[in-house]
Amino acid sequence: MSNISTRHNVIPFIAGKSAALAGQKIIKAGYKSTKDKATKKTIPAKYVSVYASVPKITVETITERAADLSEFLIEMLDNAQAGILKSLYESSNGTLSSIADEELDIDSCIAFMAAESEGRMTKVFLETWFDENVSENFTVVLADRLGFDDMNTEQMITINQHLAGYKGMFSALSGGKTTYTEAQVNNLLRVLEVSSVDDAISAKLEKKLNKMLVPKVPAFECLDFFDMCSN
Repeated sequence: MSNISTRHNVIPFIAGKSAALAGQKIIKAGYKSTKDKATKKTIPAKYVSVYASVPKITVETITERAADLSEFLIEMLDNAQAGILKSLYESSNGTLSSIADEELDIDSCIAFMAAESEGRMTKVFLETWFDENVSENFTVVLADRLGFDDMNTEQMITINQHLAGYKGMFSALSGGKTTYTEAQVNNLLRVLEVSSVDDAISAKLEKKLNKMLVPKVPAFECLDFFDMCSN
């Protein structure tokens, strides 16, 4: 996968088997077969899907190249400020007459971009994401786990039922109040892992799922203390 040198092998991607080396990440160039709507015939993918296991880009590296990245970061912040102005103007029903520095500072821009990013993860968006990024790879994994070789109609019905269940659970993560049990969370994390999905959306979903595993700290019990003080 990855040589000791600075060169990293580009090899065919195999769903459920291809994985990153320890401490690295997968980058993938994926290609899928399509169906001609007129003839209903399958058109083979132009290329074989490939991947490489490469080192992760660290915060330290980004900091070192801050000057080179500044041009692109400024453009992002400019767009965020324009978005903030538009949002405030529309929320005032077109009556906004001024905007404050603190409404356009870095913290406000970061908060705006984070909210905008979360807002894109709608139920429909996640369903499409699942179909395009998880379904194909996970089908191979499911078939292997279920011991299906022929992939006949009956077996595909079973696989599609499993896929629909997982798609429903992932798309439900668009809701802010969705919670799962520890077993369910670990199951979904495992799906992301075995399907070798490594993109910005999967990273956000993984982060959201991992938060569900963090035990909630119980509220500090102070009743006895106050009772003692009242005596």
